[in-house]
Amino acid sequence: MISKFRQNGHICVCRVGLLSRITPVGEGLKFSKARARYPTTGSECGWYGQGASRVLSSGVSKHYFAVIRLALGGLQKEILIVGAHLKAKPNHPRSCSQREAQAEVLAKLVTEHGLRHQPPREVILMGDLNDFDMNIRDTSNNKPNSRVLRMLTDDLGLKNALTKIWDQSQRYTWKSRDPRSAFPPSALDHILLSPGLFERLDAVWVQRPGNNAGVRASDHFPLVVRFRLGASTVKKDIPGLVGYDVQEL
Repeated sequence: MISKFRQNGHICVCRVGLLSRITPVGEGLKFSKARARYPTTGSECGWYGQGASRVLSSGVSKHYFAVIRLALGGLQKEILIVGAHLKAKPNHPRSCSQREAQAEVLAKLVTEHGLRHQPPREVILMGDLNDFDMNIRDTSNNKPNSRVLRMLTDDLGLKNALTKIWDQSQRYTWKSRDPRSAFPPSALDHILLSPGLFERLDAVWVQRPGNNAGVRASDHFPLVVRFRLGASTVKKDIPGLVGYDVQEL
């Protein structure tokens, strides 16, 4: 099933979608028009606005959220799924500051529709967040200038699936297609999980094409997770797996 809608981004009209074998409950894919001011309180991005009289704010122009229902360990559970693409340029001061505002919007969305929903829902927050996680160093040992990942993990209690890729040399989801690029391979894409889903992780890997895979469609590589939905699971070999196959819990 593909659910799609249009939303106005700053550059173009964007189309986002979710490919799923499970039909979302209720209204399907939804979009939040919420915005947050920036620079946010406590920002360390180094950008302080353009004049005291100008109020800047940002929403998340490229995102969706939806709820699915499935059985986890024999119990029916609702899962909030949020997909987002945040402002690019990880080390640019204004972009850094704007991403923190976008993270604030996502944090409120996850809190309202997931963690504090009654009954509480499990959460999957995923996408190209264009930032680094201080707690999980990537291949190039990048350090974030922003608080984006802290706002979405430590502050919310979500856990980054990248922690299950134990080999640091494999922790990158982006690599420039331009051999002259000075920007190193980096982990810019993340899958953040509520504790109940994190405990059910069965495998985490970055899917990278082989040498004969043809032209790359993107400079990002898919980050993939696999869950144990029942009380136990049978492991299967995964062609092209590059990462760490998590032990069964």
